Amino acid sequence: MKPITDRTGRVIAYENDVSAYRKEIRTPSNGLLGYFNPHTGKTFDRAGNVVSNSGDIRTSLIPPPK
Repeated sequence: MKPITDRTGRVIAYENDVSAYRKEIRTPSNGLLGYFNPHTGKTFDRAGNVVSNSGDIRTSLIPPPK
């Protein structure tokens, strides 16, 4: 898994390429935030609802800092 860090270097999420059909974004505690299917060009939230039909917007699923 590839870490995504904020400007201070703290890990805020991870990118995980599960297969050619599923590229996930996960919380630092490994909870699923959503995933992208590059073959359909759709991004889904953790419940499986389509968030975008126009590309990979997984980073928009990262919650704002507390």
